[in-house]
Amino acid sequence: MDTSTGIMLALFSMFAFGISDILTQKAVRGFGSLNTAVYRGTATIAVALAFFALSANPVTFDGGMIVFAAALGIFGFIPYMTFLKAMNRGKIGIVSPIANSSFVITAVLAVFLFGELFTALHALSVILILVGIALLTFDVDDIKDGRAEAVPGALLALLTSLMWGVYFLLFSIPARSLGPYPAVIITEVFLLLTSLSAILLRGDGLKRPDRENLKIAVLDGIFVGLGGIMFANALMFADVGLVTTISKASPLIAITLAAAINREKLKPYRYPAMLMVIIGIGILAVL
Repeated sequence: MDTSTGIMLALFSMFAFGISDILTQKAVRGFGSLNTAVYRGTATIAVALAFFALSANPVTFDGGMIVFAAALGIFGFIPYMTFLKAMNRGKIGIVSPIANSSFVITAVLAVFLFGELFTALHALSVILILVGIALLTFDVDDIKDGRAEAVPGALLALLTSLMWGVYFLLFSIPARSLGPYPAVIITEVFLLLTSLSAILLRGDGLKRPDRENLKIAVLDGIFVGLGGIMFANALMFADVGLVTTISKASPLIAITLAAAINREKLKPYRYPAMLMVIIGIGILAVL
């Protein structure tokens, strides 16, 4: 495999997902989680279909793998909802690093299931990231007062991380079997259908957003689509552990943009916590 190509594609994915996080929070706070999922998902599928139509990649038909990808899309609805709810409640500078720490789980599972490399430096990186996440998740002042309460959105983000760790590992299977574009399209279509089903079960119908919120949701979907396409293509050239590690460094982009756009302020001790996460990601990315 041409690993350098995989790394480059994963970096593009990182930037796209980082920008998406900013847009996701604005969308979900504008008109809710399920509505965001539907409008964002529609735009994501449109982007994936456009790239698929322009690509010259051969199409592989495998009924069992198509069913697997569809089931994965349905499962993906759960962590996406917890992520949206976390974004609605918390700050990007806290939610994004915790949710995207899912690559640790993906990398570890890839060692056991796919035989990918895991060294002492990998272990050091995992420790740095987990300690950093703990400091991001809980308010030190509350712990000193005997109240270990998680900051808003942090526990939902942690739950997202656990499920995304499994999701992105499994996604590599249909991506490599069916091809990157069909894998993205199938999973996103069934995630969208699940979102629509949830709206029907809720009984209040799909809300029509105002022009500003619709624009944000569509832009979010475009960047998610670009990130997903780059991620899926990167899997053709590099191990899923490496690709996920680089792609999930997207909080670097999200935190920088949040500080510039939303003027988010974090307590001083959370800056070294974020640095620990970033260092851990950096070590894994260059191994």
